[in-house]
Order: sequence, then C-alpha cells, then structure tokens
Amino acid sequence: MLDEADKAPLEVVAVLKSLLADGQMLLSDGRRVLSPEAAAAEGSLLREEDVIIHDRFRVLTLANRPGFPFLGNDFFRECGTVFAAHVVDNPDAASQLELMAPFGTSVPPHVHRRIVGAFDELRCLVRDGLLAYPFSVREQVSVIKHLQAFPQDSVGQALGNVASFDAMDPVATEQLRSAFARQGIALDAAGGAAPALTVELAREVVLPAAQPVDGRRDSAAPLACEVTSHELKARN
Repeated sequence: MLDEADKAPLEVVAVLKSLLADGQMLLSDGRRVLSPEAAAAEGSLLREEDVIIHDRFRVLTLANRPGFPFLGNDFFRECGTVFAAHVVDNPDAASQLELMAPFGTSVPPHVHRRIVGAFDELRCLVRDGLLAYPFSVREQVSVIKHLQAFPQDSVGQALGNVASFDAMDPVATEQLRSAFARQGIALDAAGGAAPALTVELAREVVLPAAQPVDGRRDSAAPLACEVTSHELKARN
C-alpha cells in the first residue's frame, strides 16, 4: 500500500514504474527484484541473491490529483498506464453521517445533517469552478470534533478553522457564507457579524536614565601609552 504517491520524487516514480511495467528493480546492493515472468526470462542468468516477487503480489497506490492545493506530481501521467485507475469520490450523505457519528455523540443529529448538506454544496461549487479548495469529509469531522469538545461554541465558530482558508478572498468567503446560510448555519461566529480582530501589544516598560559606564578621554589631553619593542630575527 503506497499513500500520497504524488508527493514522491520523479526518480522514485520512475523506479516504481520500472518494477510494475518491466517486472524488475535494481537494489542499491546489486540485487535485483524480479517478477516471476522476468525471472523465467533470465534463465541461467538468474542469480541466487535475486529476489523473486510472489505471484500474488499487488500494489495499491493512493494519489491526489495534480495541482492546487495538493501541489504534487502528476502521478497518473507518469504511471497511469501500469495501474487500473479508479477515481475515489466523496461518500454519499448517509455514509458521511455514519462516519461523523462516532466523533460527535453529543452533537444533535440535525447539526450533523446541516453540516453534511453544506459541505456537499461546497463540493458542487468546487466542481463548477467557483471554489478552489476541494473540501473533504476530513473538514467535516474536524468541525464535529470541535463541537463535541467545546459544546458552548456555535457551528459558525467551529467552522472558523475551515473557512479561514479563504478568509482573504472576499468572493470565496461570500460563496462559503451563502452555502452555509442555505443550511441554516451562520458562518461568522457572532450571529453573522464578522468577529472583531484583537491585537495584543507588549507591556510598556520605562527605562532608567542613561548613565555613562566608560568612554574616551578628551582628545586634546595626551595619553600615556606604554610601548615595548622586540627584535625580530628572520629565518630562511
């Protein structure tokens, strides 16, 4: 099982493709990893130290799509021909509710349903190109875990960590606010009003008056400097 394969350097991807496509990979100590077919083709050239892959060996690889926000390599372009590729979409609403339930046992069921509905709409906005960040169930679970740990907070406050990603983009912020509002959720913490920003300054300290601790004498007064001379002998 290989996870986050799109983050692997291209030279690693090339070695993986060689193993899967050609059935062989050279190790740093000189040994070779060979598929049963490649080993049979070697014949008398097969060495005792070579490693033969089991005939039921399989590679399951997970990789994100290229581009923002994952910023990984285009793994499908490099290795897609040697894999049976499957697109894993987000789970349906019933599966999302089942997944979120253990993390928010004290959160009312209607809150679970509203969060699922809002995030489903956000994913539709991503598919339509109106939002850039592909919201996943991970963010939904994060919101539910927040509400479970801090029941005094509103759903809007719990969504702060998720919505703040697009806080500097007014167009995206308005899309988020509208999507959550249609599910009866005020995105901003204080009933729809943007929370006030606070800046804490360091404590002011009054420094004592400056006092000289050392300095040069008056430049007009002569200075008595002791001078010592030594004879230097040159060596060839």
